Formats: sequence, structure tokens, C-alpha cells
Amino acid sequence: MTDDAVGILVRIGKPAVRHLMEALSDENKKVRENSAWALGQIKDSQAVESLIETLGDEVEEVCDRASWAIASIGEPAVEQLIDAATEHKDSIVRINSASIIGQINNSAADKFLTGQLNDKNLEAIDGANFFFIQKGLQGTEDILIQALDKYGNKSMALNYLFCVNNKLEEAGDLWLDNNGWENFIFMPGSNTPIWGQ
Repeated sequence: MTDDAVGILVRIGKPAVRHLMEALSDENKKVRENSAWALGQIKDSQAVESLIETLGDEVEEVCDRASWAIASIGEPAVEQLIDAATEHKDSIVRINSASIIGQINNSAADKFLTGQLNDKNLEAIDGANFFFIQKGLQGTEDILIQALDKYGNKSMALNYLFCVNNKLEEAGDLWLDNNGWENFIFMPGSNTPIWGQ
């Protein structure tokens, strides 16, 4: 699917949604990625379930585009995301769903993630680490570090390293050192979460 075709489908809008949802399972990764992008532009909530399934795609760019699309749909996606974050068979989909919930600013999302923190659901904490760092709840550092230790990746470790919380900064630095990043120099990005902000 060319960029021109995607643009046409976005202009068609809701009548194109079913076709785009089907294209999310195309064998061509660019078709899947472009379809997710188009669905994010159209913002039709009927696409949420198909986009959630795409969060487990083996191609990172396709997952990222599906994540962006769901976040673009926003509040209408929260209930389905909560179901996926707690019940989906694929842990990558559960983690990515929690991450998107953390991007949607509403009371149901906040209540769900706070509950996951209280329940010590490390997958959800991993996925929504950006959200929890911005919340900056004192006394939650240990459970955030447990999530880093169990599910951590470079992005999560960098979030901790630059979040302006000494305990999390040390944990992020240690994780990077222990996972082959000890001789690299990192700079905070423009989208780095700050503790309590």
C-alpha cells in the first residue's frame, strides 16, 4: 500500500476502516504499518480490537504505529485496553496495552494503573513506567525497580536514569551496566519523564 493509497483511505474515512483493519494482518510489514497509521488518523473506535492484536506484531515499527493509533483514538479505547492489559494471552500485548493506558489521561485509566501498582503487577508497571515516573508517588520506587529487573529494556532504564529520582537513577544505571551498555554515554531526550511531573 503506497503512501498515496493510504492518504486516499484516510480521506475516505470510516467506510475504509474495515479494509484497513483487514490489512493489519497483511504479510507485508509496510502495509500493516501504513494501515495502523491510517486507522490512527481516522480515529474510529471499532478498530481498537484489531489494533490491540497488532501490538504483538513481530515488527517493532508496526507495533509502534498501532500503539500510536490506539492512543490517538484515546478514551474510547480504555476499556478494551484494560481487558487486554489483564487478560490477553500475549505478554507483549499486555505490556503495550498498559503503556497506552498510561498515555490516556482519564480517571478510568488512572484508577486502573494505580490498582495495578497496588497489586504489584510488574507487567503493567513495566508497560506504564513513564506514567508511574510522572506520578512520582513516594515509596513506589522499590516496585518500579522490581519491574525494571524483571522486564526491563534500554528505554525503560533510560527513563529511570534521567527521571530525577536518585533511587531510580541508580537502578537505571545499574541495569544499563549489567546489560552491556556500560561504556555508552546517554543524554536525556526531550520526552524523558521527570519524577512527579
